Amino acid sequence: MESEPGLTTGERRAFEVVSEIVTAKEGVVEPCLATIHELRSVIPGEGLLDDLRGLYRKKYVTAHLDINKNPMFGIRQKL
Repeated sequence: MESEPGLTTGERRAFEVVSEIVTAKEGVVEPCLATIHELRSVIPGEGLLDDLRGLYRKKYVTAHLDINKNPMFGIRQKL
């Protein structure tokens, strides 16, 4: 995959995982968002929230809270 300018390796990986989860949910669940629990099961460890925060600030992903205040992420802009 060609490197997107301004994205770290962690941000690219987080974006790819969000994109895969959202794509898998299309037509099955509404809204098509990746929950923080789904993301942590794929990308364990520290740094995930920092990568997602960076993607949000760079306007690549959207962020929403579920009824229990858990963050969920969607794709705003494709790489």
